[in-house]
Amino acid sequence: YGEVWLARSQATGALRAAKIVWRKTFEDAKPFQREFAGIQRFERISREHPSQLALFHIGRNEPGGYFYYVMELADQAVPGPTTVGSDVHIAPRRAADSPPYQPHTLRADLEKGRLPAANVLEIGLALSEALAHLHSNGLVHRDVKPSNVIFVNSRPKLADIGLVTDA
Repeated sequence: YGEVWLARSQATGALRAAKIVWRKTFEDAKPFQREFAGIQRFERISREHPSQLALFHIGRNEPGGYFYYVMELADQAVPGPTTVGSDVHIAPRRAADSPPYQPHTLRADLEKGRLPAANVLEIGLALSEALAHLHSNGLVHRDVKPSNVIFVNSRPKLADIGLVTDA
């Protein structure tokens, strides 16, 4: 339902991920409104737990027909046979000093083969804690899967938070 872009803060130079969600990609307004409401509820708790993806800003442009949010950027993927998902975009005119970027996802790790048991336990524990935190705040993530698990500072976090909604 949206596009994720690599963004750089003009104020600090920090790299972030920015997601733009267009109303026109939804058949009717209800799911668009539900996604925006979920983002608003999630933002309040996004920085309370180390396995939640931190949101830094939410905005909406009614005349333009979209809303957007700025969030933590996933670690750079380890070079190898990985691909950017169809909903992740690299700005075609990125600054010359911006490195090529591929997000580090659990899916990319699994495409390379089996994970060591210790890594599986660490990932499972971090994600189960993140889900428990969501649930304790009356929210659910409706699409937990390897491509929606990213690593930020080597810690697994649930991504595609637009799918977070009331329990």
